Amino acid sequence: MTKELQAINHLANNMYVYPANATQVMTTRQVKETLLATDNFILACGYGWKLKVKNIGAGMKEVSLVKA
Repeated sequence: MTKELQAINHLANNMYVYPANATQVMTTRQVKETLLATDNFILACGYGWKLKVKNIGAGMKEVSLVKA
């Protein structure tokens, strides 16, 4: 039985401080919850950013930000 997804932002602080260079590894569930919480739009360093998700295998995703 799986638990219901909640809208929780799992992005680390460095994603907001250094959005062009920062990357983070999350589980598939954490990525889904972050997308629910942020609607795929982050405001950092005066610019709008979208999440770029790359599958790295074993249920893990690498998340980075690209300018919207």
